[in-house]
Amino acid sequence: MLGSSKNVEGAWFADPAKGKIPVQLSDIINDVLLPAGICMSEPQREAESCEYGACQLEVEGKRALFRVANTTPTKLGQFVTIWKRPQVQDEIMPIDFDDGIEFVLVSVFDHTHRGIFIFNRHVLAKKGVMSVKGKEGKRAIRVYAPWVKPIVKQAITTQKWQLQHFVSAAEGEVNVNKIKALLTTGSLF
Repeated sequence: MLGSSKNVEGAWFADPAKGKIPVQLSDIINDVLLPAGICMSEPQREAESCEYGACQLEVEGKRALFRVANTTPTKLGQFVTIWKRPQVQDEIMPIDFDDGIEFVLVSVFDHTHRGIFIFNRHVLAKKGVMSVKGKEGKRAIRVYAPWVKPIVKQAITTQKWQLQHFVSAAEGEVNVNKIKALLTTGSLF
């Protein structure tokens, strides 16, 4: 088991590019996934998107991507990249529904909150994030945790569907049943 940093002030603000795996993922594993009885493989860092703590792992025997969302100075919410580059010389492109990625896990936090979005490929395809049958998806998205209060209609609408896929990582607030439901393939919420 990896060490948890929940008692370390500001640990989630550590550079996600540092260490064997990002501290944010280590904490999600120890404080959210393992207590829920979720089985997973050893996370492997991806060659690119290190500033987003990009890792791959298997969760419940299914391929998953992990990213740390970044706060941007001028917009509410946090920004995260979700793309692939098939070959070194290729342009980046959106993840495709048929790439075998079942889940995308995105950690979000501020000075007083932390949590994770658990998006399955079905919802990402439905919301236009993953490419499906030639219809191009997105290379990045903005995520809105429950503590963010958007005022723009599109952001409010986006937050509404995203919150169905959010789990708090705060001590004493982890919802085991929701985690298990979100990690059930095909769960559309």
